[in-house]
Amino acid sequence: MDSKHISFWNEVHTIIDEAVEKHDRSVSVYISPEGAMSVTVQPWPDADELYDMYQKGRITANDFRAKMGLPMVKNAEKFMKRSFLVQELNIPEE
Repeated sequence: MDSKHISFWNEVHTIIDEAVEKHDRSVSVYISPEGAMSVTVQPWPDADELYDMYQKGRITANDFRAKMGLPMVKNAEKFMKRSFLVQELNIPEE
């Protein structure tokens, strides 16, 4: 491996460390069969995006709670009313 690749991997490692430390983003590393590499950093979805994902069946109620940092509860589905979530997440009303 040449110094250019080592430098790239050091930068990728730093990006991943920062994402893990902040707990607020995801990092994707893509390595193509031809040897090309790319790194993508994306913020985690906010409460509205996660709720939309839940409504569309893409995540479960427990997935939503885990991603929002809420405690796990039995029968999480009964807590998935928008008004309850606004109150539980302390989201100011507009």
